[in-house]
Amino acid sequence: GVNHLIRQGAVLVESARDIITEILPQLGPGQTVPRERPAKPSLPMAPAALPLVPPDLTEDQRRVFGALVEEAVHVDQVGRTLGLPPQRLGVLLVELELLGLVKELPGKRYTRI
Repeated sequence: GVNHLIRQGAVLVESARDIITEILPQLGPGQTVPRERPAKPSLPMAPAALPLVPPDLTEDQRRVFGALVEEAVHVDQVGRTLGLPPQRLGVLLVELELLGLVKELPGKRYTRI
């Protein structure tokens, strides 16, 4: 399995930057790999210091983002609190992760970044 993928040209992907570096040549001339953002401190933030809800989120994204306020919350608790079906909540959480606003922790718990 893995050896076959390597023979076909598979590359190791450890971050989004690895994917961008791999597909960049296909995007055309003049494209560059974006600089990596510095790591954010992992110190816990006081609830009052949490960032405001970004203005460009959809209403459902805002509701989910707002439900993740103080500490990591299990996905089921977020769903019960907001009354969202699991499939819709899963999509919203992935969208927020891709935007760099939330992070999934072990045990299907989510927190703001």
